[in-house]
Amino acid sequence: MRLDRDEFIVDYDSTQIGEAELLAIVKKAGYTSSIVANNESSPPVDGDSGSRDDPIFVEALARAKKENKPLVLDFYADWCTPCLKMLKTTIPDPKVAALLKKCVFLKVDTDKHPELAKSFGVVGLPDIRFLAPDGTEKKRLRDFLDAESFAAELEELLASLEQKESAALGIETRPPTAEEIKAFELPNIKRHPQGRVLTVIVENGPAAKAGLMPGDVLLALDDNTVYSSDDIRDFLRVFQPGERVQALVKRASTQIEQAVTVTLDVESVSFEGEHFTWQYAGLGQFDVALAYALRDRKLVLVGLSGADT
Repeated sequence: MRLDRDEFIVDYDSTQIGEAELLAIVKKAGYTSSIVANNESSPPVDGDSGSRDDPIFVEALARAKKENKPLVLDFYADWCTPCLKMLKTTIPDPKVAALLKKCVFLKVDTDKHPELAKSFGVVGLPDIRFLAPDGTEKKRLRDFLDAESFAAELEELLASLEQKESAALGIETRPPTAEEIKAFELPNIKRHPQGRVLTVIVENGPAAKAGLMPGDVLLALDDNTVYSSDDIRDFLRVFQPGERVQALVKRASTQIEQAVTVTLDVESVSFEGEHFTWQYAGLGQFDVALAYALRDRKLVLVGLSGADT
């Protein structure tokens, strides 16, 4: 049994010590406790009172927002043995310290800031909270963690809020109107017209440099038929900035199909939580994916969506 991790039951003689005194002793040792009757647990309930107007929290959260960093709140007390052990052994660890530099780290003494602790429902220590830059709570840790375990938790937190570079075409699009479907002779599949009309061309962006113009209709990207904005986003997710792709368009001026080479640019996209990234975007790469699967003796996972499936 590990006192800093496991739940356990302590029998006591009520003629020798009262409930309130016993709970006070356990709390002073840094643990969460409750009275159990007839072997049925009655865990403490987190409170929702208190106040988060404490200047130390307001300042830390403002800094997290400004620097776009997660906020790590470490609720502790001088009498909490596992808290002091973490502050002495876990937090100074070189790997942990390096990861905390990528966060806003705030130690909160619950005896000096009881209202702030109460607002987070702190009833036992240690209690560590991970908050996103906007103040949204991401995770709660209520046990002693050694350096390796705490570093792993921090890495997971930072990865979930990581800024990743995504390829961009530098365009905005909309569905074609009935008149445009007729004028451009766009094929329909189950009432879904092929193509997206370019409405905005970002100045000096990839599409602008390739000579695309507002009103042009984007039909396909590297043989992947375009029916919706999702088709474009799915395609871009599997490419890197700087790569060159073929865009098949019908020009607004001539309504003639033309293949245009576009060099993709960079767009920063924030990913929260777990996301799945496809290796190949669309039926245009199915034969390539199948060939690699046969070579490497792997399965092909196919996600069906869109009009052409």
